[in-house]
Amino acid sequence: MKQRKFFLLTAICVALTLVLGACGDDIKAEAEKNGLILSDDGKTVTGVKDKAMTDCIIPDGVTDIGDKAFADCTKLTSITIPNSVTSIGNEAFSGCKSLTSITIPNSVTSIGESAFSVCKSLTNITIPDSVTSIGDGAFAGVQKVIVSQENPTFTVCRQGVLIDKMRKKILYASSSLSDHYTIPDSVTSIGSDAFAFCDKLTSITIPNSVTSIGDGAFADCTKLTSITIPNSVT
Repeated sequence: MKQRKFFLLTAICVALTLVLGACGDDIKAEAEKNGLILSDDGKTVTGVKDKAMTDCIIPDGVTDIGDKAFADCTKLTSITIPNSVTSIGNEAFSGCKSLTSITIPNSVTSIGESAFSVCKSLTNITIPDSVTSIGDGAFAGVQKVIVSQENPTFTVCRQGVLIDKMRKKILYASSSLSDHYTIPDSVTSIGSDAFAFCDKLTSITIPNSVTSIGDGAFADCTKLTSITIPNSVT
């Protein structure tokens, strides 16, 4: 009886291995057809075969979009991300200046630094409930960021400023932000590239609660004429 059970379990394991292997081969085949380069295990998009691609569908089963995977694909206009994806890496879509359409599925939990930086044709991008981590400069240059009302970690104020409530950090400000802006007293840090490309902003008030200002926080704020850095900033 024990020997029979052993052979049965072995057969099941072999069958599962074959099925999973076949699934992995299917994912790789579909990815190759769509011009994508995957990691050896078929789980991560690591790059593309042609930077001149205009649209792309990432196959279901891929779990990660790697660092710089689509960086500088300047002709890419749209991309479909499946519900299997849980993370978007650093600079994953950086410099995709023609990208006009993207939906981040509710499976994604982390978005890396500068993930969508300089995607200036993106009129808006929505952060779903599932996202708990966003790197600095993730949306620098994106026209508008929307946060799902159910997201417990992030919020966007009326002026279009994205705040990490847990870390009390400003991560992004809409390029439409104009005239004067007063940073809330609850904020303790301003992330890298947070106000980058806010070329209508003329002055800003930084409260004493702020202790750090990241690299390029006010880059390309060409009309900014007045700013006072409080003594609290170290």
